[in-house]
Amino acid sequence: MKNIVITRGVFGYVPTPGAPVIAKTPKDPPFSVEDALAERLVAAEVAAYVDAVDAGTDQNTTGDAEYNEGMTRDELNKIAESYGVEAPAKIKGGKAAVIEAIEAAKAKAAEGGNAEDDEGGDTGEQPPAPGLADPV
Repeated sequence: MKNIVITRGVFGYVPTPGAPVIAKTPKDPPFSVEDALAERLVAAEVAAYVDAVDAGTDQNTTGDAEYNEGMTRDELNKIAESYGVEAPAKIKGGKAAVIEAIEAAKAKAAEGGNAEDDEGGDTGEQPPAPGLADPV
C-alpha cells in the first residue's frame, strides 16, 4: 500500500470491495491505495506520493501530507498544488521556498480561509439566479 494525494481532477476511491465510491480531490487528505494503482495515478500525473523519500531526513508531518527537502522539486510542487498554492513551479528560492509556501497555505487553511478570499478572487459562490419578474 502507498499513500498518495490527488493533485488534479477527481478520483473515484473505493476503500474496500463493495463499499460506495468516495470522490477524492486535491483538497482531500492523503489516502492509501494498492501499489499498482498508486503507480498508475502518479504516472498519469493526477496524484503524488506522500511517503517519506528517505527515513533519515527531517520530515514535516504537521499536516496531512508528509514532505521534506529530500524530495524533488516536482514532488514538492505537486504537494503545494494539493494545498492550493498557485503556480508553485514559478516560486523562486528553491525547495525551501516551496516548503514555506506549503506551510503558509496550511496555516491559512487552519484559520478557515483561503488565499482567494483575501484577494477578492473567486470564492466559489454562485451569483443569484434572475427570476421571471427581474429586469434583464
